[in-house]
Amino acid sequence: MSRRASRHFSDPKYVRMFGYIVTLAMHTLNAIYMVNIYKDEALKDPHVGYFWKYQFRMLTFWNTITQCFYAILGLSCDILSLSNEGNDTSLLKTLRGGRDLLFSAILFPISLGVCILFWSLYAYSPNILMPLTVQKLLPWISNHVIHTFIVPVVLWEAVCLPRKLPASHLLNLTVLNVHNVTFIAVLFLTLFESGQFPYPLLNMIYGTPCFIMFLVSCFILHNLSYKLQWYITDFIYGNREDGEEIKKVR
Repeated sequence: MSRRASRHFSDPKYVRMFGYIVTLAMHTLNAIYMVNIYKDEALKDPHVGYFWKYQFRMLTFWNTITQCFYAILGLSCDILSLSNEGNDTSLLKTLRGGRDLLFSAILFPISLGVCILFWSLYAYSPNILMPLTVQKLLPWISNHVIHTFIVPVVLWEAVCLPRKLPASHLLNLTVLNVHNVTFIAVLFLTLFESGQFPYPLLNMIYGTPCFIMFLVSCFILHNLSYKLQWYITDFIYGNREDGEEIKKVR
């Protein structure tokens, strides 16, 4: 291997770009696969039809779209950086700022929260997350793509993208919790429109103290997941308060 090829292979940008491409391919192929399943006769079942109509109001779907958008954003940052030979332009700085905010405030905590919450409830009873007819149609590989493999995606990024500890976590936590409140508003919009929540569990506990406790628990889980990412960053790179070395590898 030539020296130049070796340098490119070890450049974190190329490693990240590979991860972005894999992420986009994984979610795109899974989306195509699921579209071919949920059609024709399958959609005549009322449970399947409801799931298909309101899947866009589920946190898993939001997270999948966020991962795809982030992959495109990260890919754009690294391509621009390579085309400008590492020189920071105003556009590149803006895109990097958006990338870092999106990852820290939403992508990492929500991806981890979705995985933990889904599999915890699924282990207790799959029926509280989706009706049996939907479970039969959802292939195990698709289930893992949208509920399991989302965690390796963010861990890969955490390893390949050195980040400086923010001077204040206030902005990140504000964005995270605005996201949470917006999602809850969408849940109640769905209840208003269809008479039920998209998740059977919420329909079961709505109107009881457990409903409020569950929502509060989700808020706590996402905020703890946000905090966890900085322990992971500190473990991998050390507590980087000086961004000088980070600038060289971004």
